[in-house]
Amino acid sequence: MKTMILSLLVVLLCITSFSHLFRPIAANANTNTVVTADMLISLDEKRASAAPSSYNQETKPVWKKIFPKLKPYTKPGNPKINETHSKILYYNKKRTPLKIKSIKDCTEQISIKLKHGDKVFKYADEKLTPSNHLVALDFHNKKINGTYTEKKQLMNQCLTSGSTYKYAVLFSMPLLENIVNSLVCTVFSDAKDSKIIFNPNQENMFDITKEKPGYKVNEEALYKDIYFSLLASPNVEINIKTIALSPNITAKDNAKLINLTAKHSTNFSNSSENRAHNIKLALKKINGTRLEAGEEFSFNQVVGKRTKDRGFKEGNIIVSGKYEKGIGGGVCQVSTTLYNAALLGGMDITLVKNHSLECGYELPSFDAMVSSAQDLKFKNNGKTPVFIKAFSENGRAVVEFYGEKMPHILSRKYEIVHRKEAPPINKIVDTGYKYHNEDAISGEQKVVYYPRGELKTIGYLVYSNLDGSFIKQRKIRQDVYKASEGLLAIAP
Repeated sequence: MKTMILSLLVVLLCITSFSHLFRPIAANANTNTVVTADMLISLDEKRASAAPSSYNQETKPVWKKIFPKLKPYTKPGNPKINETHSKILYYNKKRTPLKIKSIKDCTEQISIKLKHGDKVFKYADEKLTPSNHLVALDFHNKKINGTYTEKKQLMNQCLTSGSTYKYAVLFSMPLLENIVNSLVCTVFSDAKDSKIIFNPNQENMFDITKEKPGYKVNEEALYKDIYFSLLASPNVEINIKTIALSPNITAKDNAKLINLTAKHSTNFSNSSENRAHNIKLALKKINGTRLEAGEEFSFNQVVGKRTKDRGFKEGNIIVSGKYEKGIGGGVCQVSTTLYNAALLGGMDITLVKNHSLECGYELPSFDAMVSSAQDLKFKNNGKTPVFIKAFSENGRAVVEFYGEKMPHILSRKYEIVHRKEAPPINKIVDTGYKYHNEDAISGEQKVVYYPRGELKTIGYLVYSNLDGSFIKQRKIRQDVYKASEGLLAIAP
């Protein structure tokens, strides 16, 4: 007796546990309310989610137990319907037709083929296993493991509620996004800008490469195409649409950036062999420099330290207002030549200092002294790059600037504020033949340095229109140069 009571309690408990799954459809079976095939099929899915441990594929479908008299129905004259027919009509006990439903719609899974040229990307619905009951509930709500018809209905509901095509499509097919992301990366081809290759030592200094357009997947159009294609069929094949990507810089743009904008030169033909060597070496290190928009040039950084190990030789340098021997003599003439070319090329001079003595190779207030402690710097404040060519030619140091055409012409002008009388020249007998050859005639005189009085000057930059008409002049610096005795060497 106790065993029978216990068995009854277990049966009642089971009925209570699963009654909420059966009640809505059971009610439909005794009325004229529509009962669709997918509702019946989903009943087993609910059962599996509610008690996954006790459910397997071999279990007899629950709806067949609840609706034993629910059978296929055909109108008179139609052939007998079986599982291979495209449509099936369910009816209740009163033989009232409920709804005609496609068996294909109830069972077929979605498959999508995305094509771009010879590349093909495939997606097919696959059964996903939820990791826990919360995930199972989410799967059920989103119809992750649902039929084609269920997913199509959900897509429409999402779109009606204001979502995007992408959200609507991925709502019940989240794995499709992995396929789309993969094809987006594979199909993407970035646009390539035209480039300027600067070869200052060649006759054709500039080589301009051709730009190349790119393309990317039009994701918005792709998801829209998937959506409308799925409305018609679960088996979709789509040719991917792309968006053209234009390069930022074309060859035509770069052709405007290789104009000669400034040129300046200074004479070193009377320099010693060592000094001329240092000038040529410094020019070589500057040659081929490309200064990008907003970039600052540093003479000491580009030329580097003036040491014997780096190829520089001993020459005359100015130290504390006097000429002395030092490694790298002559390099200041290069920095001065570069400074003037930079001025005329529209560069923004950020650091410059005059020599303590007046230079013989440049106008006052337009020299640029450099040393280990003093640098020459200027900045390209334009929106396009600048190219610098530096070389020697016929005893002259030459620096050229190339870039975008300037809207005006720049020239230099200096003004003497005052000049004091030069001191007498200092005469010495060149007994060591420092300034003469040993076969020099006795008493032969050679001016090594001319005497100069103290000098104060102002430098100006003059702006003119392309037709030469004056615009303005701008004061750029004011300098003071010390007096120097000069030197006259006499052969013994």
